[in-house]
Amino acid sequence: MWQAPARLRLDLLALLSADPAKPATISYDEFLEWADEDTLAEWVDGRVVMASPASARRQYLAIFLSTVLQYWRQRLSRGYQARRAPPPSGVYADD
Repeated sequence: MWQAPARLRLDLLALLSADPAKPATISYDEFLEWADEDTLAEWVDGRVVMASPASARRQYLAIFLSTVLQYWRQRLSRGYQARRAPPPSGVYADD
């Protein structure tokens, strides 16, 4: 049977026996030691705030927008110039 390391058991015991009404705080140095580069979390006033991952809908939207921008960049790099529509008749800037 697997045995949890003593340090982990003590940390879990402290976490489970803590008062839930008073959130636990950690120092910034402890946060940096705990979080690695793949952890989506922030340190705010001594508390760790976990970030939620992006939804599938948001990822699809980002891909769509990236594709549209790439299309326009390719069109502009080939010498395509967007044309402005003429102003409506009867509307002049000097009036």
